[in-house]
Amino acid sequence: PDFVRVHNQPGPSCHSMSGMRNAGNEVTQTLLALEAELERAARKLDAEFEERFAGAPVNPLSLMKRIQRMQQELPELRVQCVQLIQRKQELMDAAKQQLVTNRQRLQQVAQLSGCDLPDDQEAHSSFTEALAEWNQVAAAAHHAGIQQKYTRDDLNLALASSMI
Repeated sequence: PDFVRVHNQPGPSCHSMSGMRNAGNEVTQTLLALEAELERAARKLDAEFEERFAGAPVNPLSLMKRIQRMQQELPELRVQCVQLIQRKQELMDAAKQQLVTNRQRLQQVAQLSGCDLPDDQEAHSSFTEALAEWNQVAAAAHHAGIQQKYTRDDLNLALASSMI
């Protein structure tokens, strides 16, 4: 025979194996037929819906699909927004530190060499004003319902959440 008998127990007969295979094939065929029927019904409903709302300024089915797509994309966009704001803060902190340090060194070099520096007060004022505005935005996000002490990163996250 094509099968091995274990411990002298009778094995499955060829008829029962082919019967199980046939039953499995029938179930598979039935499921495939049902799937095809469901797909056909979905296409028919979509076509009827498109026909019914063809002249309408807004197609509810298209809106629903777009809303579902946006709901799937929203969590990733939130993460990207938070990352962007964190990078922006890191860049601003690095730029502030570098510009302040460079300005101080330039003043020291000019003082030691006896040279006059060009008037950069307007640029410096503009820079400090931009930093003050950003700090106000961060503070507003902090005061908009946050009652704990937060680090700069926490403030950036709160700001990102309030903007989203």
